[in-house]
Amino acid sequence: MLLLARMEDPENALSFEELSLSDLVISCINDMNPRADALSITIVKNITPGVAVRGDKETLRQLCNILLDNALKYSDDKGSIEVTLQR
Repeated sequence: MLLLARMEDPENALSFEELSLSDLVISCINDMNPRADALSITIVKNITPGVAVRGDKETLRQLCNILLDNALKYSDDKGSIEVTLQR
């Protein structure tokens, strides 16, 4: 709901740009690694290089972080999470 409200506000409009989704996902995983390490959870990366999209970088980063956060929350201790990004 917050995102929809933000999209309607001209001052907070989404900023669409070409960006590397591969790099963004890897960055999000790297940011989550300390938390995963603390929980003894391994994050396995299967990221195809060079996957590009046109989108709002910060919104995509938030989405990626939410998905990783949920995966960490609902994984067993000493488990693993596999993140796959393909074209």
